[in-house]
Amino acid sequence: MKGAKGDTGYKIFSRIFVIMALIILIVPMLAMFGRSLEIKGIQNYITVMQEIKIGKSLINSLFVVSVTIIITVCICSLAAYAFSKMRFKGKNTLFVVILMGIMVPGASTLFPVFQITRSMGLMNHLTALIGPYVTGNAIFGLLMLKIFYDDLPDELMEAARIDGASSFQTFRKVYFPISIPGLSVLLINTFNGAWNELMMCITVIDDRNKYTMAVLPYRYKMEAMGQVVNSAKWPQIFACLIICMIPLILFYSFAQRMIFSGVAAGAVKG
Repeated sequence: MKGAKGDTGYKIFSRIFVIMALIILIVPMLAMFGRSLEIKGIQNYITVMQEIKIGKSLINSLFVVSVTIIITVCICSLAAYAFSKMRFKGKNTLFVVILMGIMVPGASTLFPVFQITRSMGLMNHLTALIGPYVTGNAIFGLLMLKIFYDDLPDELMEAARIDGASSFQTFRKVYFPISIPGLSVLLINTFNGAWNELMMCITVIDDRNKYTMAVLPYRYKMEAMGQVVNSAKWPQIFACLIICMIPLILFYSFAQRMIFSGVAAGAVKG
């Protein structure tokens, strides 16, 4: 059976769009890779690896991102379940008040967070990054998961209560396992936000041993260039950027499969 003309046109348009998007994404990366090989070639990468503590920075980023993801997923999933399936006084008003946090620019909270961090004695501590990162990602995660839980049938909760399950048991055994698609998107969004965040890092972290991967290219550029514009250093700076991109590329190559499997699980649930 032949496909409709509309389907053929959609396939052609979608493929053209994907090809153009790939070109827009790949060309700058190829240009950056080409710049990283100028003057000294692969020696630029060797020099960067000798000068930066990429292993320490990678461990720092993994620690901060992992703790941020765990806390964010726990808070958002529990709060979204409560706002979606439970009844309590002032629920809608409280939900709206929380969502108003989306309208607050992150830059406007930088100085208050710095003051709080300094007063608590957490300057140059990786734990100082976790709280702001969780706060910055939790509001979007709460909104997204609440919408997801709203689409799940209430009959599941009623059946669990008939079997004698408490509200938390219903969440843990019934709703949480089937919320993998929403949690996958939350995980990706939280990872991306925490891994690539720069402003908070350079504000509260000044110890070279506490640098995260996001700070590494910026600090390396500042240390390499100093007060003198040295064109010979730019290939090494681009090499540093390429090196710091490798963990992200590896993560998203695995995360793509996780997203697809989560969407497939969501398509067959219920």
